[in-house]
Amino acid sequence: MREQRSRFFCAAREVRPAIEVVRQLKNEYPHDFLFCLEEANLRKDAGEGMRAVDAYRQIQTDNAKPGYFAEARMELADFGWAMRCVDSATTMMRRGL
Repeated sequence: MREQRSRFFCAAREVRPAIEVVRQLKNEYPHDFLFCLEEANLRKDAGEGMRAVDAYRQIQTDNAKPGYFAEARMELADFGWAMRCVDSATTMMRRGL
């Protein structure tokens, strides 16, 4: 239900309420890579560039913990390329291969 609310807020261009919903989901399911990535994406859309980068870096930190996120390295690399974090993206790609 909350995931649907997040999508509704995004569709209505109400990014800040969507961030709060995603943060709740992320706190409830901390090992779910998609909720963590969605928070970073929403922060980028809200114009919170450095908070988006911080959220992305937190994903990298958590991903370095063995078994924290399952099979997330390639997705992280794609996101890194999109955010122009070339060094991070390259590292994630090498680890994912």
